[in-house]
Amino acid sequence: MYDIEYKLRLFLNSTTLSLDNAKYKDPTGMELLLFLKKYKNQKMIHAFLPIDERDHTVTPFFGVPIDESKIKHKVVYCQIAVGTPLFASEEYAMNCKAPAGYDSFIISKSGTGIENVISEIKKTGVFSTYSYVIPDKSRVIVLAEVEFTYDKALEDRCKNNNVCESCGNGQAVSFCLAERASFCEVCDKSFHANSFTQRHERYYFNKVGKKRFIHCTAHTSTVVDFFCNTCKVPICTQCRIFGSHSEHPNSKHELITYIEACDRLKLQVSEESELMQGGLTKAKKSMGKIEYEICAFEKNIAEVRERIEQEYRDAMCALKELVKKRYQHINSRYFESKYLEIAVQRAVGYPKEVDPSVLVEKWRSIEDFNRYINEMNVSAEEEGSSIKVKGALSVEFEEQSQQASPEIVTLQVEEELTRQKTEMLLRVSKFR
Repeated sequence: MYDIEYKLRLFLNSTTLSLDNAKYKDPTGMELLLFLKKYKNQKMIHAFLPIDERDHTVTPFFGVPIDESKIKHKVVYCQIAVGTPLFASEEYAMNCKAPAGYDSFIISKSGTGIENVISEIKKTGVFSTYSYVIPDKSRVIVLAEVEFTYDKALEDRCKNNNVCESCGNGQAVSFCLAERASFCEVCDKSFHANSFTQRHERYYFNKVGKKRFIHCTAHTSTVVDFFCNTCKVPICTQCRIFGSHSEHPNSKHELITYIEACDRLKLQVSEESELMQGGLTKAKKSMGKIEYEICAFEKNIAEVRERIEQEYRDAMCALKELVKKRYQHINSRYFESKYLEIAVQRAVGYPKEVDPSVLVEKWRSIEDFNRYINEMNVSAEEEGSSIKVKGALSVEFEEQSQQASPEIVTLQVEEELTRQKTEMLLRVSKFR
């Protein structure tokens, strides 16, 4: 079956984690075969999910969803057809279906703006806040329910065991599981001197290059003595004499000692690392293309932004000229009307305030001025013309002249509008 313990250790970068129980959902493997057939051309990942998964499947981008303050954990081991993911906000991913051409989402719970995600990852190297969201649960097949022991504090102490934790001075040579402490040679002998503490399981770092002896999975009380180079599994002496490798054809398999296996496999790991360079090269090549794409896209953004800003400046200059011309007419008409208003008020009020002798002396002038005022015309009212925006400034992806790759999918206008409307409604709901 599946080596779940190794995957847990790999995902959590652990050396002390132990698998307590695994309840397999489909021992025959038929459901998995049908699942793989259905999604054979799509990207698959192995993942661990919370035991109480809901409508949406959420799993860490790379890791195991556990509470590190606890020691005992329960998760579900799955295989997921993530297909083509779309990076989106958590609100959108948890409340909407994947748009056409996409099968899942990648979200961030850190609140980082979508434009700053890559720069943040480059700066911190932290992926713990990123997760996959799979809206369609048919894309998830549960392989097993898993219970395991993982003590974060123990893990940290075991990885930082260079100094004796008893005296605090000597160089540690062993790690005691019972005490969860590292001991130097003197403290190890002193502490484990009596018959009771001698039972404690200890790992001595000088054996097999700071490794430990492991117990046989078939005979848990027996230490592994051999490694079957044919089956690629460790076995103990009891397995060799009485157990799985005592009868034909396993009895003919090539067996090497545990120490020899450690040295040989350590060397093979180095060789495998060289073979894995192909995958690393592929990833770096892909990252290089993405980096180039990012640079080109950012340059494109800057050019579009400059064009928009330039058109905005030009439009604002044109608006300023139109406003100026319009106000030239409006202001002149305003002052014409204001002049007539003031003149009438003065023509009516002034004769009432002066001495009658002035009226006798200037009556002809008064009549002439009043006639002049009454005959005065103001500019005809202009039709209320308004300034309008001619055309609409907009941005869009320019269609490529070459045929689009199947992996490149353009969102339909209706789907984009639906997305924007959904996100707006989600934001508005927060204030209710």
